Amino acid sequence: MDTIVNILLVDDNPAKLESIATMIESNSLNVVKVEDGYSAIQKANELKFALILLDVSMPILDGYETAAIIRESSNNSTTPIIFITATYFEEEHKFKGYASGAVDFLTTPFVPSILKSKVNVFVELYKKTKKLEKSLIKNEKFYSIIAHDLRSSFNPLLGLSQMLMEDADIMKPNEIKEMSSNINIIAKNLFSLLTDLLELSSLKSEDFVYIPTKLNLKNTIEHVLELNKYNAESKNITLEDRTQDNYLFADRIMLQTIINNLVSNAVKFTPTGGSITIGSNEVGTNIDIMVTDTGLGIKPENLDKLFRSDIKFTTNGTNKEIGTGLGLSICAELVKRQNGFISVKSELGSGTTFTVTLPKYVQ
Repeated sequence: MDTIVNILLVDDNPAKLESIATMIESNSLNVVKVEDGYSAIQKANELKFALILLDVSMPILDGYETAAIIRESSNNSTTPIIFITATYFEEEHKFKGYASGAVDFLTTPFVPSILKSKVNVFVELYKKTKKLEKSLIKNEKFYSIIAHDLRSSFNPLLGLSQMLMEDADIMKPNEIKEMSSNINIIAKNLFSLLTDLLELSSLKSEDFVYIPTKLNLKNTIEHVLELNKYNAESKNITLEDRTQDNYLFADRIMLQTIINNLVSNAVKFTPTGGSITIGSNEVGTNIDIMVTDTGLGIKPENLDKLFRSDIKFTTNGTNKEIGTGLGLSICAELVKRQNGFISVKSELGSGTTFTVTLPKYVQ
């Protein structure tokens, strides 16, 4: 659904105001109409506009004066302004308009389609700018989380390694072994975090290569289950493949990464003696792949956090296994790259099902 975008239309002629509004209106635009400069300034202080269409010749406060004051507002200091006039055609007035912050200067009568196209250009530019702003905010949060995690892991690593370096000669063998083990655990966690960070960063790069081919789902599942066999057996967890003989149109490495991440997560959060089942269904032109566990489940308020890289959300597994909190973000990005989507259903204490929907192979 398109975001509603505000357009400010200012003209002291009510008939002209309605005529222009009719030319540019659409379902995604909220055209705010006012008949004088003071009302325009008030609206500019209340709302953020993608574009301002401003009549030059108005009583008391003309268009140039109105634009200058609007330029001082916090909401619309950089909002594009198009001046509209039926009387001022001279170059000096155009220069005055540009000096007041205008990006264009239109004289009436004008062709409706031209005005409509100009408005559309600025509306699309506004939408892209807002999208970029949101992306920058998300990235800022993401890198802040990563910086915090790295700092939190490096502090004990540096402390333990310094103690080992300074006191190794007077420490007992079992103390050295315990400290070395802790250093190794921290180093492994740091390596996992950096690996996930690099993978997620490469996924967001425009240079990331996506090569879809015909893939047999069962082959991928067999490979993933083999990779997770040792960890599952160590917790006496049953791994069961109930997938059908489906063929996907997907990237082999991406698909394997997605399923492996979901299965390894399921092993982490399933207690000893539990089970993990992988199934599949053909739904129209897509294939649903379900990874279901009998694990801890997820609180309803945490479900929306799972696939976001700008929110730190991670919990320890049933055997205190530590994760980076980025695995599901990577899955979501990989699924999105393949024109699919991922969803989750969970009941606290009863288990979780992740469903990945990807295009099926069509000959």
